[in-house]
Amino acid sequence: MSGRPLRTSFRKTFHVVGAIREAIAVEQWKIRLPKPKSRESLELTFPRPLDWALLWHTLSVASEDGRPIEGHIAIDQSERRWSFTPKSFWSSGSYCFCIESSLEDVCGSSLLGPFDRPLRSTGKQGCKTVRWSRLLLIA
Repeated sequence: MSGRPLRTSFRKTFHVVGAIREAIAVEQWKIRLPKPKSRESLELTFPRPLDWALLWHTLSVASEDGRPIEGHIAIDQSERRWSFTPKSFWSSGSYCFCIESSLEDVCGSSLLGPFDRPLRSTGKQGCKTVRWSRLLLIA
C-alpha cells in the first residue's frame, strides 16, 4: 500500500477448472443429523465450495416456531462442509434450517441463479430477498 517491498517473495498457485453456470442446488446437499439429547453437530456437506464469509451468516438453525438456536458454527473441507453445534442439548422434534438467498458459491452463483444469468430488460440484475427453509426432524 505504501510502496514498501515484501520481506520475502510470495507465490500463490491457482488451478483453473471449467465454468460453473448453475445455481446452488440445496437438494444436492447432504445432511447429517445429530442424535437427540446430544450436543453432536448438525452437518451439511456441499457438492462444491461455497463462499466462506457468507456461510457464517446466511445459514442458521431455528426451532419449529422460528426461534434461533444458539450455537457454534464451523466451516471446513475447503468450504464444502458447514457444521452447527448447539449450546444446549438437542431435543427430539422438528427444527428449521434457514438459508438466506444471498448465499453464493465461489463463482458468485446464488440460490436464485448462476452468476452470469441474463440481465432483466431494465438492464439491472434481478435481486430478491428470499429466505429458504427446510424442516429437519431429530428423532
